[in-house]
Amino acid sequence: MIFDTTYTDKEVTKSINDLVGKSFGFWDRIKLNGIGSPRMIVLKVTPKLSEYINPGESTNYTNIELRPEGIIVHLKKRTQTYGWVIPFQYLSFNDTLSEISDEAHTIQLNNPSHDSLSFLNKIIKQKQLLSK
Repeated sequence: MIFDTTYTDKEVTKSINDLVGKSFGFWDRIKLNGIGSPRMIVLKVTPKLSEYINPGESTNYTNIELRPEGIIVHLKKRTQTYGWVIPFQYLSFNDTLSEISDEAHTIQLNNPSHDSLSFLNKIIKQKQLLSK
């Protein structure tokens, strides 16, 4: 599900929290060694996601926020900010971790760096912990 997160809206915040849980607390963030990914370059997106990025103008970037029950992929189009909320049950990666998908959308990242790969592996571990 994609939400406009440019401005704080209580109903949007409640919907996001219902889907992927409230943001981790201070001590959990320290234990996890952070809950936000480094900035990553977006190579391609599915047609439905293309309306949430700057098409062909410039390099598009994204970052990912880890939540207890899923992730939020943050996208930016000019002055608007969007959050693509993916519960763990619908989240999937390709073998190289350069492609993130849910049932309807896919985003391809440009060769994730070592820091990005370690963060993506952290997401996979959290997903496995939740599924036990």
